[in-house]
Amino acid sequence: MPATGVLTLGAGTATFDMNGFMQTIGGLAGAGGIVNLGAGALIIDQSGSTTFSGDITGSGSLTKAGSGTLTLGGTSTYTGDTAVINGTLVLADSGALSGATNIIVSAGAAMTLQRVGNGSLNDQSIIRVVAGGKVNLADGVNENVKQLFLGSGNTVAGTWGSFESSAKHRTDEYFTGSGMMTVEEYDGTLLIVR
Repeated sequence: MPATGVLTLGAGTATFDMNGFMQTIGGLAGAGGIVNLGAGALIIDQSGSTTFSGDITGSGSLTKAGSGTLTLGGTSTYTGDTAVINGTLVLADSGALSGATNIIVSAGAAMTLQRVGNGSLNDQSIIRVVAGGKVNLADGVNENVKQLFLGSGNTVAGTWGSFESSAKHRTDEYFTGSGMMTVEEYDGTLLIVR
């Protein structure tokens, strides 16, 4: 498939099987279907906005590149790393990233959690937000994660969010929106934001 093409899958059992290879595409869209990473690496380098409501499976990784917005509305069970290196990754539904993935949000990139309550992420997820990266937590979001790293430091357990939220630990440097993220534990260099 051309690296600039948008992969669009229809509802039902339509499957894009990567067979463990690395693939770059210009966008991911569709009302359903399955992207099977295997042990491969999918790079989505898009400048526009798309929504994918299907499932992403396998042990491979997903990288969101390009200045556009990718919205994941299905249930993705892949267990590899998720990197948001540019643009925005929106998690719109329960189980959007339900695999036990490590998630990194790079400088200039953003990840948005829209689902009210908890369940877009696996409770064992480890989130790393690089200085200059942002996590937007919509109103009503209270997402549980195992660990949270902001910049070069690990955070204490408890609730985190922006000053717009009612979280115990608040910072506008890394968060926007009125939702919260609940961190279960910390390990390593401690970062306390007051």
